[in-house]
Amino acid sequence: MFKSFRDKIQGIILVFLLIIESILAKCSITPDINGHVNMPASYTTIPIAAFYKCSSLRTVAFSGPITSIGQSSFFSSGLTAINIPKEVVTIGKLAFSGCSNLTNVTIPANSLLTSIEQGVFESSGLNEIIIPKGVNSISSNVFSGCSNLTKVILPDDSLLTSIEQGVFQSSGLTAINIPKGIKSISINAFSGCSSLIAVTIPVDSGLKTIEAKAFQSSGLTAINIPKGLVRIGESSFSNCQNLKNVIFEDNSDLKTIDAKAFQSSGLTAINIPKGLQRLSNGTFSGCTSLTKVTIPVDSALTEISPFTFQSSGLTAINIPKSILRIGESSFNNCSNLFSVMFSSDSALTVINHSAFQSAGLTAIEIPSTVKNILGKAFSSCSNLIFFTVSCASYMTIADDTFANSSSITTLELPPTVIYNGSISVDKIKSCADCPVGEFSTTGVEICTACNLGKTTSNSGTIGSDPSACMLCSVGYYRSGSSCIKCPTGKTTYVAGNSTKCYPQLSQYCDSETYVGSELVCTISSTKNICGTFIAESVIIQQSGSIICATAGN
Repeated sequence: MFKSFRDKIQGIILVFLLIIESILAKCSITPDINGHVNMPASYTTIPIAAFYKCSSLRTVAFSGPITSIGQSSFFSSGLTAINIPKEVVTIGKLAFSGCSNLTNVTIPANSLLTSIEQGVFESSGLNEIIIPKGVNSISSNVFSGCSNLTKVILPDDSLLTSIEQGVFQSSGLTAINIPKGIKSISINAFSGCSSLIAVTIPVDSGLKTIEAKAFQSSGLTAINIPKGLVRIGESSFSNCQNLKNVIFEDNSDLKTIDAKAFQSSGLTAINIPKGLQRLSNGTFSGCTSLTKVTIPVDSALTEISPFTFQSSGLTAINIPKSILRIGESSFNNCSNLFSVMFSSDSALTVINHSAFQSAGLTAIEIPSTVKNILGKAFSSCSNLIFFTVSCASYMTIADDTFANSSSITTLELPPTVIYNGSISVDKIKSCADCPVGEFSTTGVEICTACNLGKTTSNSGTIGSDPSACMLCSVGYYRSGSSCIKCPTGKTTYVAGNSTKCYPQLSQYCDSETYVGSELVCTISSTKNICGTFIAESVIIQQSGSIICATAGN
């Protein structure tokens, strides 16, 4: 019963709409046999819906000055061409919308036209048009769906300040020059323009924002972003599969790239401006050809947001010191990502859920500043063998961090790290201090011996040769930056940077003991026979008397 009633209501509404349509479908002046209408001089405006769906209309001429063309005045008519009088100031909404046969619209250069309202030429047959410089407003969807429109000329000195929502959406444009006075390119302005290969923005452009989906699914191959641009909107270049290069000017003012801005585009490499403060969710996700991303060492970024590089073609990346957080799934499914390097003074604190899940990593060294590694951060990393954490680390690693990462053979964790996952205990190494004469680059029990003649000042030295091995070993003296072995019969008695060698002594002397009349021996550091102790001073005992001396090379 209810369905029958609903069907009846829908039928009544349909009939009503057809009646309205038939009333509106009219030719206020009947075209001649050739489809031509000559508007009488008494007309100063074209009335609303004057030729609405007037299918027999082909051309129109004006006898007197026309100042405005009314809303829907030629909507879906058979018009093929029109010369807009120079006196026209405004063209109303949908005036020529749906005129599929309208291929030629001429607006004189000295036109007084200032406003082209919403959808005026939407889905018409236009193939090209020149917009006079005096036009200061082109409203939304004016050329939307004009699949034959390949060329639109906007004068360099145009008074336009924005390209509004959907103005050229799904049109046939192949190229366009953006006037320098344009400050914003709005939502969907060029989305779906699959033939749009080139967009030229002047270097002195006033452009500040590119809004959401502005160039989504367009045919762009490259674009230069002007210095003054501060924001790139959500999905603005997403699915631009031919877009290989995006170039930012030096000292770019860009602060924000919104979510999915370049998702599934054809980018191969990109340099992130150093002043960029936010790289939002999924910005480069699905960019399978993107192999290289350069983030400056002095970058202003503090976070790599969730999904930023998910399923991209990245092979390596250097994470600058400013990054505090790596977001959820930010490198998830980056199967070609073999190298992730962190700045030596990294401030990273958190690696979030699934951040590197299914990445191609074989090894990674985690900065000591990290406090938390969350669930599945390195799960399904089938090539991951080495996971290294500094001895200076105090962190918690989620139990399922390495789920399904079966290739891990070395998991080097200090006692200060909390991990209760499935990696067997015999794979977990604890930190151990390297002995004197050896050093570690990571603080984890992999010790390297100093070069011959050099040593460390104490055990547990962390650094790199030569910075770790600063002292000359016993038996060697300092010559410039080198440690030279002492001549036969001479030595140094402590590791250090002595530039002299001393007579080789057989034993330590005691202040009360003499051994032989010609025996020489070293002074003990706990004795004070020769006054204030000086390292590597020696006592020479001759004929029962003690002589304090230092011997040269």
